[in-house]
Amino acid sequence: MIYTKSNTSYPPVAFHRNSTVANDRKASIKFCANFSKDESAPNLQFIDYLKRIIASATSIQHLSLGCLPSLTQFNNEIVECLSQYQSSSIKSLHISRCQSSEVCVYQPIGIQDLLMLRGLQYLSLDMADLSDLLLTSLTEGGRAKLVSLNINIFTHEEGVRQIRDRTWNLVHQSCPDLILTLNLIKCAEAVRDMMTVVNASMPLTHLRVLFCDELYVSGLHHVARHQCSTLQSLLIVESMREGPIFYDIGVDEQDPFVMMSWRCKKLSSFSVIGVALREHDVLAVARLRGMQLTKFEVLEECITAFNNNDSEFEEDYAMSFETFCEEISTSLAREWLPLTLDDDVVDDCLVYYDSPECNAYLPILMADQLSALPLNIH
Repeated sequence: MIYTKSNTSYPPVAFHRNSTVANDRKASIKFCANFSKDESAPNLQFIDYLKRIIASATSIQHLSLGCLPSLTQFNNEIVECLSQYQSSSIKSLHISRCQSSEVCVYQPIGIQDLLMLRGLQYLSLDMADLSDLLLTSLTEGGRAKLVSLNINIFTHEEGVRQIRDRTWNLVHQSCPDLILTLNLIKCAEAVRDMMTVVNASMPLTHLRVLFCDELYVSGLHHVARHQCSTLQSLLIVESMREGPIFYDIGVDEQDPFVMMSWRCKKLSSFSVIGVALREHDVLAVARLRGMQLTKFEVLEECITAFNNNDSEFEEDYAMSFETFCEEISTSLAREWLPLTLDDDVVDDCLVYYDSPECNAYLPILMADQLSALPLNIH
């Protein structure tokens, strides 16, 4: 999506007039991700159109490439073009990917070109493009304050880019209200290396673990311990095609989700789907967060006390499903029920193999990008 103020005539394949905008000089161009299409032959003419728009538009404030590999492989060229023609106007830039591609060769973004965009406030990019130099430079004086930073990790081929604690401390001091979101997408290695991925000083606001097929208690305890003053939401979504994921807890070890709920005083959104949870741990999360927990989502099929499966957890006690829901409702001060696989909000990809998992996580990533749109664009 591009938001621009230009009278330039754009190609019909890309152009979409925003009906909610009265001013004819304002237009919106949307690139809609569709992973079912063949990405092997990126439309070079389309990239050329995009660069022409960037060069001719009066003022581009928002640009999103929709997480499409066929577009994001040209990130370097697009950012260079923005630095030449829109360096003072661009506020919101989303050039992250959410999957690797065997046919699209990705070129690293030129840091100097990106730093030319001095009005940048909202940024989404891949962990592979992140560096101490980039983060330090983005917080320098004379620039617009960074409001939101979204980081995607979807491959471990190049290893995790290690950012120094000193750099994250500088970011937090310069941008104390920064909304920092980390998305781990179908990358089990990143979950295993959570303590490396999430530095102790990283001012993490939102953590998402999406279809990684792994869950490590040590990593969750690390986040609960070090991100306790900044973490506001936790989202974990795993496939239920072969049942929920189980995690091991030591004899004298506390449940990581309970500890996170106790330590993280700003935690207001807790969604854990596709992970087996003990009944009393779910109750503990609700009691610890109480009315501050504005979003609380777990699957009924994942609560071990209410499912006849060979659970690796031993329940200390059991209660009826009705009593369980009533106790949580009391803690949250509102009526509450767990989600079920039959609910409309639960995507089919959690159960059916023929439904791509990107159907579940892509709308989440794109919603972040849409929320970055300036108020006068809507």
